[in-house]
Amino acid sequence: MLEDWKNLLLGSQQQDGRRQILSLREMCGNMVYERFEIPNCTSTNDAEYSRNYEGTDDYCTREYDMYIPTAACDRKKYGPTNVLPLVFAVHCYGCDAGVMDYMADYAETYSFVLAIPHGIANSFNAQQCCGTALEQNVDDVGFFQAIIEDISSRWMGHSHIVSPNVVYGFGWSNGGYMVVNAAHLFRAIAPVSGYQVYDDPAIGLSSLVEKISHRPIGLFLHHSQDDQNVAITGCCTDPTMPECCCGLSNYADQCQSATSFVDTFGQTVNHCQGEPTQLLEKLYREQRADVTCYQAGSNCWANTTYCIHNHRGHFNRPSLEAAFPMSDEVSDFFARDACENVGGGSWSSEERYCTCDNIVVGDSSYCLNLAWTERYQEPDWANYSIADGGTTSSLGAIALSFVIIVAFLGIFVMAREERKYRHFKAVSTFELSDFSVDPKLDDEDDIFRPRLPIVTRPTLSKHI
Repeated sequence: MLEDWKNLLLGSQQQDGRRQILSLREMCGNMVYERFEIPNCTSTNDAEYSRNYEGTDDYCTREYDMYIPTAACDRKKYGPTNVLPLVFAVHCYGCDAGVMDYMADYAETYSFVLAIPHGIANSFNAQQCCGTALEQNVDDVGFFQAIIEDISSRWMGHSHIVSPNVVYGFGWSNGGYMVVNAAHLFRAIAPVSGYQVYDDPAIGLSSLVEKISHRPIGLFLHHSQDDQNVAITGCCTDPTMPECCCGLSNYADQCQSATSFVDTFGQTVNHCQGEPTQLLEKLYREQRADVTCYQAGSNCWANTTYCIHNHRGHFNRPSLEAAFPMSDEVSDFFARDACENVGGGSWSSEERYCTCDNIVVGDSSYCLNLAWTERYQEPDWANYSIADGGTTSSLGAIALSFVIIVAFLGIFVMAREERKYRHFKAVSTFELSDFSVDPKLDDEDDIFRPRLPIVTRPTLSKHI
């Protein structure tokens, strides 16, 4: 095993039929461009595509960027038998992969492997969106699956580095649609300004449930109240409102609001019960962003949380990195699941570190050492009941520290917030002032302002 580890760090000059195999040491801390042939892919020769896509004459040669954190090469933090989480960061329609490069900083901080797929002509086929990929019916779900297999098998025989069982999806706009469309590939997803709609939501999500063998999928959805590209109320044809971007209003007969999607996803995929509960409200001073987050119900089999952002539009001004204030929380959401629900450790959001019991020093990243597959056993989800466990929201864990502060608010505040929330769900045109940023707080640090007693759910041991 030690000799294999040395070979992994040093690499070789061998070719695998498509490219030189780089050593792990060469890749750690660097963004690496990858281009590969998708196995068993049927070529679609297209002259116009060839002209637009830099010399490629089919859709079977695809590209992605990959970042491996420096911790993977640090024997004090990471051992040759460890697995790190793999996180996809999927770009918007019309964007290139570079808009997601900033996530490499979070990959380094949280020690996860980052994959940034390149869309066909800057687009992905996510059923309702978008561009060339949609028009040509490109199999982007198959592309994502191929990336997972490519990275998982890259150093087979030395160290797996990542596992197809510990993969997460973060996507913006077209990328948000895409991670929902490919949700069965991930343990949890965080779509931003994009979510999937179906001819019949119940049937569409039931199909997803069948794909995942009834396994729950964590959801951390984000949307802005004033998004005019992908309206939070759903991209319906409303003569008083501008049409949504990219032909989405053509699907008016499938119109579904973001909150309705979360309700359906929570109930169908994650078996949530009851009404949504507000978790917290946070002001991000730098972005002048006021965010209110809700838990989609109680007794969910997986963390199902959504956040409504105020005055963020499509999170594109000037860029996703600058406009979206919760990339750190998304990273924490994924890290907590990998550490606690898969690895069986204890995650600290403050230290961004996973503490493991009975793990050898230097072999403890996310507790996913050689024995993790023996410790981790999926339950029989098809016959699972909530009496067997529950799950804890990572945002709920963060907000617990404020319980004493908010307890005195009592029934008065609860009634006020319930009234605000019901107004939010029922009305098509929102009063943005209801969630506006208080200008008096401009010079203050980021402020949590929970308005309701925090409700937590039972813990579902080792599973999201």
